[in-house]
Amino acid sequence: MTRTGTSGSVVLPPEHAEVEGGIVTITRVWPEKASTSRGAHGSSRLAVEAVDAQGRLRAGWFQGAGDGRLDLFPAGTDPRLPQLEQLSGSGVVVSHRPHRRAVVRTELAPENAGAAGSRFIKLVRPGRAQGILDGVARAAAFDGPFRTPEVLGHDEASVTFSALAGSSLHEVSDDGAPLDWARAWDEVLAAWGEAVRRPVDGQDLPVHDAAGEVAVLHRWTELAMPVLRARGPEPELFVEAVAAAAEALAGLPVGSPRPAHRDLHDKQVLWSAELGPGLLDVDTACLADPALDLGNLRAHATWRQRQGVWSTAQAETVRGCVDATAEKLSGASGASVAEAVAVYEQASLLRLLCVYAFRPQYTGLVDQLRGELRPGRA
Repeated sequence: MTRTGTSGSVVLPPEHAEVEGGIVTITRVWPEKASTSRGAHGSSRLAVEAVDAQGRLRAGWFQGAGDGRLDLFPAGTDPRLPQLEQLSGSGVVVSHRPHRRAVVRTELAPENAGAAGSRFIKLVRPGRAQGILDGVARAAAFDGPFRTPEVLGHDEASVTFSALAGSSLHEVSDDGAPLDWARAWDEVLAAWGEAVRRPVDGQDLPVHDAAGEVAVLHRWTELAMPVLRARGPEPELFVEAVAAAAEALAGLPVGSPRPAHRDLHDKQVLWSAELGPGLLDVDTACLADPALDLGNLRAHATWRQRQGVWSTAQAETVRGCVDATAEKLSGASGASVAEAVAVYEQASLLRLLCVYAFRPQYTGLVDQLRGELRPGRA
């Protein structure tokens, strides 16, 4: 287990760790929010999601003090998510951030399954499910151009969604057969373009403007700097790049905000040759500059290419679809959407570096990309 630095630094968990019951693989790591990471827990506690030898997701904490200690909840449990233990007994936990949220996939009985035999249940702390429902209501503009999951039921700590047919566009194949990659992304961006052109008059939707995006970037930079500072020389280059991105965001002309997903990337979209595109996790919906979604999607295409998840050609296809969509919006509005997309893309790339800096399997890639930084570039 390697310490990532001394004063002001944190200890990251290893990619593989031995716990009671065998070896686990750390899949995702999140920093604690500043307001919760002080006090009894200290500033070095990290939230962890891991996969055990039986293929089950387990969540818990990595204590960065001293030599570091990994404490995982028993599989399918979380003291702050009281429904998880019961639901995981008859379903599969597919996502789990400790004390905050989990997603469980359950299968319907064959006589009730219909076209989609799965349901997905989002679990949050008691009293917080309404936030998910409010987000779904805000995303009405995307319902129609996209297929979106139907809300099947809810209570104060959970929302149950129908499953959507189709293949995730994070992957490049459909049950072993290649997807029609270009057609899929053409249809996704066409659906997105239709949604953002829908009327928004009279809708009471939150606005995520450039200042809001600057705040998100600064928050992630503050969280990640102890890791970035300790892992390599010249952390000031990263600080300069963030400052340049923030300045560019602040200098964008203020236009009319349009419907936005706000977290649009490949893992949020599905596609079926028969049914077309589907959109997931719409509870982040808001109004924003259209360049926000396009820049975020373009940044993720570059990141997937660097991860080796997509080939260069596949990433270029997605970036090309984004650029064509930006050009169409520019023609309709008379303003250069492409310039704003480049600014939001830069901010998204820097934020992605911060997010993945905490994940042990990607620290090498993060270091590599940081080594390519020049002031104002990522």
